[in-house]
Amino acid sequence: MSRCDHKSMAEVFACERCGAVSRAQQGFPPFTAPPAPAAPVGRKEQRIAFLEKKRQVTIEDLKMKTEGEDWHGCADAAMDLRDIDNELDGLRF
Repeated sequence: MSRCDHKSMAEVFACERCGAVSRAQQGFPPFTAPPAPAAPVGRKEQRIAFLEKKRQVTIEDLKMKTEGEDWHGCADAAMDLRDIDNELDGLRF
């Protein structure tokens, strides 16, 4: 038995060549687009908790860089803090 090239099963009532039967003939409703998946519950809250913890760790790192007079490290930590604070502001908006 060879395969048929049906554009869609909506066009097929019952194919004599391959035996395909449409969903309507089988009593099923026509295909519809599935609903968009919802974001996992708590994802936003999990991200906020992660960023708050990361912020505290970065502040401790900044203190260590300041004590060691690593000014480039201080600048990197300060930029990381700015990015963390911006993301937190956006999540809490």
